[in-house]
Amino acid sequence: MDEEGLRTHNMDEEEQDLYNPELREKVAICGAEKGEPVALLLSPSPFSTIPGAVDSSRHPSGSLFTSFLSAPLQAFLLLLGFSSSDIEMDTFNKAEKLLSQSLDKFGSTLATSDTLDAVWAQGLSDPFLRRLILRFMFCRAVLTLYAPTFNKKEYHPECIPCLPEAVQPSTVLCQMAVLQVASTFGATN
Repeated sequence: MDEEGLRTHNMDEEEQDLYNPELREKVAICGAEKGEPVALLLSPSPFSTIPGAVDSSRHPSGSLFTSFLSAPLQAFLLLLGFSSSDIEMDTFNKAEKLLSQSLDKFGSTLATSDTLDAVWAQGLSDPFLRRLILRFMFCRAVLTLYAPTFNKKEYHPECIPCLPEAVQPSTVLCQMAVLQVASTFGATN
């Protein structure tokens, strides 16, 4: 085994990721700031068309990722193949209330986490950034748990630095948030 192979063989997966040229470019920004620390919300690959999702002509204002950050419920409906006009107002309002409650739980969980990076804690104190972070978490949970993109990392948004384990898409908190909203629209399979 050559020296490079030995070095990566003895590293854990996270350390090996730092040798990935794409991730190394992203991580190079962190720690190189000239003032305030940086936080990054990274969309999935722009060349990754989400299987089963409505084509981009149905959401002309940008990517599905951008749609989730600006209007998460409408983006969720687009992913399911619906538009807001396809859904009864009572159903939409119920889903909106469930999403709002889930985002509140995400925020509470983040705020009480002992492992929350200071840059995220600082962002939570600003109402606009807080909303953006919480919507990102919902987007990441949806795209991670969505059957056509499940276990396909190229379709999953990332953030740097990492958010705490308590709010990862695999947690009951995130899974329940997605399941509750999906069940409102009869889309739990």
